[in-house]
Amino acid sequence: MRWDEEFVAESLVAALGGPGRATVTAVRLTDQPPDFILELDGVRVGVEASILSEFIVGDGGAISPRNTQDEFGCRLIDRLNDELGSRVAPSVSILVNLHLPVANRRLLNRTIRELVLEAAANATQGFRAEREIDSGALPVAVTVIPPRMSGKRIVGTVSATNTPMDLAASARIILLERVEVKSAKCRDRPSPRWLALLNLCRIIEDDAFVSAGKDLPGDHGFERIIVVSRSGSISDITIGD
Repeated sequence: MRWDEEFVAESLVAALGGPGRATVTAVRLTDQPPDFILELDGVRVGVEASILSEFIVGDGGAISPRNTQDEFGCRLIDRLNDELGSRVAPSVSILVNLHLPVANRRLLNRTIRELVLEAAANATQGFRAEREIDSGALPVAVTVIPPRMSGKRIVGTVSATNTPMDLAASARIILLERVEVKSAKCRDRPSPRWLALLNLCRIIEDDAFVSAGKDLPGDHGFERIIVVSRSGSISDITIGD
């Protein structure tokens, strides 16, 4: 099982009364759903697990997971620390603020290195430098800050300028996409079947997905759709309620 499937399985068992009432009796060994079988009060339930995550809007309106874009920014900041961290005085750290996406990643890489070296040369807390990468877009910026407890000399933040600001609308879009994909995948599987969705969104709470359920069609084929929080608590989604 993937880590997220295992977390979902353990969370369901705990939330539904523990091993005395609920147990995982089988896990998927092929590409066919469900991901695992949950036995609840003697009834075997097929559970398909998936992840709820923020999305970004690309050219033409297509949506894709945000984590791929964020990972690029995080890797860039880590690489800067590995390659240029020794150039930063131990009395300070440098905070990099990235706003993604950018049209020219090579220009971004070259520009941010120049800004980091400029900040390292000044090494005065509060020093700030920024530069525009794309015309009209938010600039990339570096700031000299107190040293981090982690010991890293170069740290950073990554923000997305192509993520919808309407959280309720985002929750509906994310939920609809997962329900449609998993409904099609599990349509021919025996009942009862559940869909368990692990919420890894950083700014969309479980309640937003529960509320979003009322706007979605009810012909999804699942007897139960559940949101699993990062803490392991569960919330039921009632579609079309």
